[in-house]
Amino acid sequence: MRALVPGLALLLAAAPAFAQSGPSQFQAPGATPAPQAVPAPAPAPAAPPAGDRAEALAAARELIEASGSQAQAEAGIHGSMAQMAQIVAQQSGQPVARVTEIFEGILLPEFRARLPELLDAMAASWASHLSAADLRELTAFYRSPLGGRLKVATQAVTQESLAFGAQWGQRIGLEALTKHREALRARGLKI
Repeated sequence: MRALVPGLALLLAAAPAFAQSGPSQFQAPGATPAPQAVPAPAPAPAAPPAGDRAEALAAARELIEASGSQAQAEAGIHGSMAQMAQIVAQQSGQPVARVTEIFEGILLPEFRARLPELLDAMAASWASHLSAADLRELTAFYRSPLGGRLKVATQAVTQESLAFGAQWGQRIGLEALTKHREALRARGLKI
């Protein structure tokens, strides 16, 4: 179980990021990736005066609510709990439903109580990259009809992309292992 904890912590930490990721692009097997231009890095924003920083933080918190980021973070926690329950159920020989019930009673309240830390970090990050005026403009967009449709579409595209990515990765991994099994064994790997 101790060996499992770091992996579970990483899974929980990454879940909100995956939940917030935009549409992923996947290549068909055997396709050559198209060259992509690398955008020049944006200049680092100057540290705003204290009053501007407080205003930007407040605007960032509104953006997080309007964009659905908080709901996505909460969904990411639930998704991570479900994945953790599957792993622990297999390792402990317990039914997944029982492990899920235990996690929801013991672990989930910890994550819910500490969710403000994640939201504060997200707000600080937004406030360090965009002005309060920019953040308010984005919030207005997310509250518009198109912004609402974007939130719904982003959730669907993210879920579809993650599902495809998991299947794609498993398929490519198995094909690559099969294809290169002897080369891997020659290098001392037991496959």
